[in-house]
Amino acid sequence: MNPAQGDSCEPRVRPTSVRRNATANLVAFLVPLAISFFVSPFLIHTLGDSRYGAWALLGELTGYYGLFDAGIRGAVGYYVARHCGDREWSRLNQIVTLAFWALSAAAAAVMVLGLSIAWRLPALIRTGDTDPMEIRIAAAIMVVVVAFNLPLSLYAAFLNGFRRVDLLVYTELIPRLLATTLIVVMVRLGYSLIAMSVINGAATALTWLFQYVFARRSGASISLFPVRFERSLLKDLFAVSGATVILNATITVINQVQPIIIGAYLGTSWLTYFVVARQLSTYYHYFIATIPLSLTTTFTSYYFTGQKDALARLYLVATRITGALAVFVGCSIVIFGRPFLGLWVGEKYISGSWALRSDVVLVLLIVGTVPRTFQNTSAQLLLATRKLRFFTVLRVAEAVVNVGCTLLLVRPLALAGVSLASAVPMIVSHVLLFWYVLREFAIPLGVYWREALLPALRVNVLPVATAVILVLVVPPVKWRLMIGEVIAVSMVALWSFRREPTFREESRKWGAGLAQVAGGLWNRGGRQ
Repeated sequence: MNPAQGDSCEPRVRPTSVRRNATANLVAFLVPLAISFFVSPFLIHTLGDSRYGAWALLGELTGYYGLFDAGIRGAVGYYVARHCGDREWSRLNQIVTLAFWALSAAAAAVMVLGLSIAWRLPALIRTGDTDPMEIRIAAAIMVVVVAFNLPLSLYAAFLNGFRRVDLLVYTELIPRLLATTLIVVMVRLGYSLIAMSVINGAATALTWLFQYVFARRSGASISLFPVRFERSLLKDLFAVSGATVILNATITVINQVQPIIIGAYLGTSWLTYFVVARQLSTYYHYFIATIPLSLTTTFTSYYFTGQKDALARLYLVATRITGALAVFVGCSIVIFGRPFLGLWVGEKYISGSWALRSDVVLVLLIVGTVPRTFQNTSAQLLLATRKLRFFTVLRVAEAVVNVGCTLLLVRPLALAGVSLASAVPMIVSHVLLFWYVLREFAIPLGVYWREALLPALRVNVLPVATAVILVLVVPPVKWRLMIGEVIAVSMVALWSFRREPTFREESRKWGAGLAQVAGGLWNRGGRQ
């Protein structure tokens, strides 16, 4: 970035509105979902189960290397927001410079460790008919990209600190769309994992370039030239980043350990059967999780200003909404999951031995994910109030049990055992999480039952019954039937939600908010 220019420099990239950032977050969710829906079946059938499973496994492994940042990138975003608000450009320059060189050191460690693992990877997993050298080269390319991404993603942290989520989203989505298009073309021409890795690396480099340009436009006087080491700087940096390191590590293990174990014990071919089901479970959870995410700052404000009653009311309302949606969407996926998978990726993924079928995996994962998704508000409340000790212990215990049970069940029960090993610890940990939150914030169980849990369950009785009847009477064996039945069930759910007394006010507010967002997008489109 620019050489230091003194504390008089004003940022030229201004924070944008909450609505615009919220719209960008929605786009960031919907576009990858659409890409996955249309591209995944093509890649699976073109690459084959073994090669596609190897590609999915490489993606899981790169997620672990991201832990080497030790939360530093998130801390930089915090300090950008803080020091730009206070106009402390010199202090910000020192923090960002220290973070850059700390992440550069982490990148060197990732390079050494990752390239070693990449070379030995084919010997650690069952690669099927995939060429081991192809896996080595593709893994090495991905390791190099991840290593460079550690320090260079500071520009993304800078935009996040300026509350320009919209710029952050679009600088990532445009290269991703280009990369997806190129990958489809190259795979159709007969190229595979190595070409896909190169294309993804080029797209990531384009993302860095975009984010660098927008970060420079911020006008903040940041130089990455090494500064004199100060112990207080390091302490400040890790005071923010260190609080969530263990939590992030356990969440990574919980979300990404199963594909590695499947690849090692069952082979990359069967990993494809697992991944296609887990994609639906993951998108389901992230979709519902976006709702309480917007309440973080409000929870923080209520808690630290002593507004306990307001905090409890907001928690109950948010839990009622997210819980109702979690139950509705989760049950819908279970009911429509098997015919959907048959239409989406093919009949072979929902036939054969029950322990090696994608539909069985999907049901088990969703059963475990529904309580997790229901308790998204509880998790967000603990993060907002920095009550992380019990939450972290719970996550560590879940990760340990998850890994242990997966290793124990992968041989006798195959994919079904892996899914069960994920679902059971998830259910238990989130029941305990709900109990802890009620006790910690003095919310009576009876109040929680009347105002959150019972309405969320009651409002779903009619939609779920409708879905079951439709699937049994008119099996959705074609996309036209599938789409029609999903729309019909959604309309019944909307009617049921609006008739429930505890949801009427929320429905009115949501409708007004959606109309406002739609009007803003329409007006913006008209001006363009």
